[in-house]
Amino acid sequence: MNYADPGVDYYEERYREQVLKQLPHRTASLDYALHRREYLRRQSPA
Repeated sequence: MNYADPGVDYYEERYREQVLKQLPHRTASLDYALHRREYLRRQSPA
């Protein structure tokens, strides 16, 4: 069985997902609330 290093990008993505998953709990412990923000894309003039 050979070890294959998944690379830095893999670990950075996992860390990002973990931080985003824990963010609502962290903000709630500080008595803050998170709300999803919708971004609208501007259409470039034709």
